[in-house]
Amino acid sequence: MLQMKFIAGSGGDLSAAYQRATAVASEAVAGLRTVAAFSAEEKVEDLYHSALDSDTGGQRKTALAAGVGQGFSLFTMFFLYYCGFAGGAFLMDHHGYTFKDVLQVFFSVTFMGMAAGMAGSLAPDIAKGKPALIAIFKLIDR
Repeated sequence: MLQMKFIAGSGGDLSAAYQRATAVASEAVAGLRTVAAFSAEEKVEDLYHSALDSDTGGQRKTALAAGVGQGFSLFTMFFLYYCGFAGGAFLMDHHGYTFKDVLQVFFSVTFMGMAAGMAGSLAPDIAKGKPALIAIFKLIDR
């Protein structure tokens, strides 16, 4: 869930820059003869590029923050995998656990964590559904 928030937020406000660039290109195409008559092709191209590069500083900062957040999220996930397998290796070496036992526990805990994360992301929808369910039962009880 955290990864998806970082990915969704990494785009910045590109749509406004694209809209400005599209407006410049549309005007240039509509007035193609005028642009060619005044030999203004390079000027139109510069306007187009400046419209696209209008806020690269803010977009770069946003992309950098999203990349660092994504990297930290992946580091945390893989570090926890390492801890799980290292702990499993210790249990196999010192306490007689089998490889099957370790994998069974590891995947049980992993899938339980994934299910809890998915359920947590649905909590606002569940909270909205409770009053609707009460209303449905009131209709049925009439």
